[in-house]
Amino acid sequence: MFGKRQSRDIPFFSVSWIRTFSSSTRMLSGGARLWDIQWMIDFAYRAEIGIKLFVFAGVISLFTAVLTVGYQSIKAGLTDPAKTLRVE
Repeated sequence: MFGKRQSRDIPFFSVSWIRTFSSSTRMLSGGARLWDIQWMIDFAYRAEIGIKLFVFAGVISLFTAVLTVGYQSIKAGLTDPAKTLRVE
């Protein structure tokens, strides 16, 4: 390994980041659900969107975000700092 040691940092980073992501998703999902209900009141043919759709969207976005951030942090940790400094 060239950079920092990932075995310590990735679990800590992932747990703190997942907590932040999940709390913001919960807050925004509630607001989106209320906005959706208010918006659909004026339509003659309403489609009821259940809470399961919001949970599914949150899980999919969390999975995608964890994969992306995890990949980028591992890639940054494996980068040789000397090569980076030499290029800059």
